[in-house]
Amino acid sequence: MADDWGDDPTPVKKTASADDWKSDDDEPIYGYSKEAGGQDYNGGSGFGGRGRGGGRGGGDGGSRQPREARPGDWTCPNDSCGASVFSNKTQCFKCGEAKPEGLGGAEVEGRRPREPRPGDWTCPNDSCGATVFSNKSSCFKCGEAKPEGLGGGGGGERRPPREPRPGDWTCPSDGCGSTNFAGRTECYKCNIPKPDGIEEVPADPNAPPKERYVPADLLEGDAIFEERNQLYDGSGINFKDYDNIPVHVTDENGEIALAKYESFQDLGLRPYLVENLTKCRYSKPTPIQQAAIPVLLNGRDIMACAQTGSGKTAAFLLPMLHAFLSHQGDLTPAGATPATPEALILAPTRELAIQIGKEANAYAAGSVVKTRVLYGGAQIFGNKQALRNGCNICVATPGRLKQLVKEGHLSLEKVQYFILDEADRMLDMGFMDDVTQIVGYLPAKGERISGMFSATFPDAVQQVAKQFLENYVFISVGIVGGACKDVEQVFEQVEQKEKRGKLLDILKGTPDDNYKIVVFCGTKKGADFLATDLSNRKISSTSIHGDRLQSQRETALREFSSGHRKVLVATAVAARGLDIPKVSMVINYDMPKEIEEYVHRIGRTGRVGHQGKAISFFDAANDSQMAGPLVQILKGAKQNVPDWLESVGSCGGGYGGGANYGGVDNRGGYENGASTDAGAGGDEDWD
Repeated sequence: MADDWGDDPTPVKKTASADDWKSDDDEPIYGYSKEAGGQDYNGGSGFGGRGRGGGRGGGDGGSRQPREARPGDWTCPNDSCGASVFSNKTQCFKCGEAKPEGLGGAEVEGRRPREPRPGDWTCPNDSCGATVFSNKSSCFKCGEAKPEGLGGGGGGERRPPREPRPGDWTCPSDGCGSTNFAGRTECYKCNIPKPDGIEEVPADPNAPPKERYVPADLLEGDAIFEERNQLYDGSGINFKDYDNIPVHVTDENGEIALAKYESFQDLGLRPYLVENLTKCRYSKPTPIQQAAIPVLLNGRDIMACAQTGSGKTAAFLLPMLHAFLSHQGDLTPAGATPATPEALILAPTRELAIQIGKEANAYAAGSVVKTRVLYGGAQIFGNKQALRNGCNICVATPGRLKQLVKEGHLSLEKVQYFILDEADRMLDMGFMDDVTQIVGYLPAKGERISGMFSATFPDAVQQVAKQFLENYVFISVGIVGGACKDVEQVFEQVEQKEKRGKLLDILKGTPDDNYKIVVFCGTKKGADFLATDLSNRKISSTSIHGDRLQSQRETALREFSSGHRKVLVATAVAARGLDIPKVSMVINYDMPKEIEEYVHRIGRTGRVGHQGKAISFFDAANDSQMAGPLVQILKGAKQNVPDWLESVGSCGGGYGGGANYGGVDNRGGYENGASTDAGAGGDEDWD
C-alpha cells in the first residue's frame, strides 16, 4: 500500500488490521494500541504507521514507552474520561475536570524536600498553610500577602549576612527599617528616599583599583614561534664574545672544572626540546646555560649569578623539562584536585612571572607538560579553572600562590624542582616570612632540587639562601653584580628642574623611527605624569607601575614590545628580568637608590649579544650616595668614568669600601665582585 503521507495528493482508504482498535463511537483507530495508552494521543503513532510527533511505526507507538505511574498521580473523576493525571496538575489535562479536594502531591522518590531555612514563613491563609521562602512577599500557592513584621532570613550557613559597612543607612519607614548599602539613594525594599543629612563615605584614595580581568590563555602550537619570531632577532653581533666571559663553578670542596658545550645536543637534552629551541632561534647555549644545565640534570642544588640578558631562564627551565619529558608517565594528569605541580618557580613581579610562563610554554610546545601562571590583579576563578585543567610547572607570585594553597586548590607536596628567580629580591628580609612559609609547603631540601638565580647576589642574601639549599653548587658568570659590557653607559649632570627638557632633547634627537626607549622614574605618580606629558607632545608613550590595573599593565607592555608605543615610562616593576625585544636605550630619569637596581635597569637593553645604551641623569643633590658604586660599575665594564663623577665618589659619595654585590662563593672565597645588602621597597608585586 502506498504511504498515506507520501507525495500523492489523493488520499488512500486504509483497511482495519488486527492492531487497530475502535473508539466509543465505533470508529477504527488505525495502527495504535489501546493497551499502550490509546486514550492519550500525545506523542503516539498516527495513520499509516507515522506518529503524530513525526515518527514511523504502528502498534505500540514506536520507541516511546508510556510513562510509569508515580506516587501522587490521580485519576480524573469524570466517568467519560478517567485519564491518569500528574500529581502536580490541578485539573485534568484532557477534559479540564478539577482535581478532587483532599488529594495532595506526593514526594517524588529520590528528590528530598527542601529543608526549612531561617526566615521561611507560613502562609496565614487557613485553607493553605504553605511554607514560603524568606524572600517571597506573597504565598506562591494562594497569593496571600506576607504578614508584616516578618523579615528575611540569613540564608542559612551557606550565605552569612553581610557585615555592616561605613555609610550604610537604615530606612526611616516605621514599617520597614531595612539596612541599605551606602550607595543606594532609596530603600531597596519600600523605595523610601534616602534621608537628607547622611554623609557620604569617601572612597579610600589609597585603595587599589579593582577590575574583573581574566588574562588570555598562553598560545599553542606554531602561534608560539610565530609571535617570537616577529618580535625577536635572535642573538646579537657580540654573541660570539660570550665564549670569553669568565665562568667559575664551585662547591664546598672548591672549584669545579667546567666542560664546554657547542650545542644543546651536546648537553644531552631530549631531541624534542632541541627542536623547539631551534624554532626559538637558539643555536648555542650561553655560558650560564653550559654551566647550570649539567648541574641541575645531575640533581644538585644551585646558586647562580650571571649578568642581565645572559639566558638564565632557559638555564633552569630546560633541565626540568628534560626530566619531565623523560618520565611522562609520572606526571600528574589533568583533573587532579588539588593540582599537584612537579615544579614551582617564584618571581617578584607579575610581568616576570608571565614572561617565564611564556618561555616554559614555548620550550615544551606540543608536549604533555602544562605550565600555569598564577598572579594577583586577575580574577582568581581563572586560576582555579586552569589548575583543574592540569598543572606540571607552576609559575607564580607569592601572594596568589599562598591563597590558592590555603583554599585547597593547589598542593606543593609533590614539587621536584623549586626555583627562585631574581633570588636576591625574593630573599630580601622584607619578604622572608612569605618565602619561608611557602618553602614549608614543599618537600624537605634533599628531596627536591632547588635553584637560586639572579644578576646580583649580595653576601647577606647568600647567607639567607643557604637554609633552602643542600650541598649546592655556586656559579658566577662574568663580572657578577656588574653591568653588561654591551651596554654603553653615559652620565649627564642634570638638576631636577632640567630633566624634562633634557629628556625631550634626547628623544627628538633619536634618528631611528624604530627606536624603543625605557624611561625609569622613581615614583608611580611621576611615571604617569611624564608619560602623559610625552603623549601630549605627540611622542608615542605609555606607562607601567604597580598602581595601574593589571589589564593596563599587560596592554602597555604588549604595545611597547610590538613597537606600537615608542617610549615606556616605568618604575622598578619593570627593572628586573623582563626581556623586552629590541630596546635601543634605557634612560634613568631618576636614579635608583641601590646599585643593584641600577644594574638591573640598564640590563633591559644590550641583551644576548645586542648592543645598547643607557643614559642616566645624575643630580648631585639627590644622587651623591650612588657615585662610588657607579664608578666601580663603569670600571668593571671597562667604560669611561667622567672626572666629575669620580670626584663626587672620592668625596664621600659611597666610593671604595670594596663592597661586593654578588660574585663570591662565601664558602671558598672565589671573588668575582663585591657585596652590599639588598634594599627593601620598590614597586614589586608580592601578589
